[in-house]
Amino acid sequence: SLSVEHFWAEQMLRRGFTLVEMMAVVVILALAAAVVAVNADYITASAALRSEARRIASRFLLARLYAVSNAKTYTLVYEFNEDEALVWTLMPQKEDEEGHIVDEEREIVGGVADKLHPSVQMLAIALPDGTTYEEGHVEVDVSPYCDAGSHIVVLAQRDNPDKKIWIKMNALTGIVTYHDEEVSFWPRRQEEEEQQGGTQ
Repeated sequence: SLSVEHFWAEQMLRRGFTLVEMMAVVVILALAAAVVAVNADYITASAALRSEARRIASRFLLARLYAVSNAKTYTLVYEFNEDEALVWTLMPQKEDEEGHIVDEEREIVGGVADKLHPSVQMLAIALPDGTTYEEGHVEVDVSPYCDAGSHIVVLAQRDNPDKKIWIKMNALTGIVTYHDEEVSFWPRRQEEEEQQGGTQ
């Protein structure tokens, strides 16, 4: 006869892993890696820039995971201030059993906003439709259907604004890439615009 442990192990192997479980493991590993790297990364300004880029990426991946697993829209919020930049994630609006909104007030995931390291400034948020924000309060909805939420965040060192990093976040695929040069959701269009600008 099979032992209880052997029985449950066999059941787990038969059941396999769901996509949400796999996504949860990936996000947890990414967050763990970011936390481990934070202390070492803040030794230099350039390392702090990379660390903050990873922290923003982790917030995006977590918001996407929550949205997909709960079938609700979560919202990433970016706020440009003169001396600091803030990032936080909003919970979905509270609804009754019939799906009507019962509370307009939305709670912050984790209860607090992240303040970027003092040596790092947020320069811009770019959306796939070409809209770019360089100041104020910006909200990016992350859809449970992965059809909304893609955006690019541009960070720079305060003491060396030429040192920048572009964080490109794709809601459809869940892929985050980091770039040392300007990047667009439509590279061909960007290339054409640059060529037209050069010929004028």
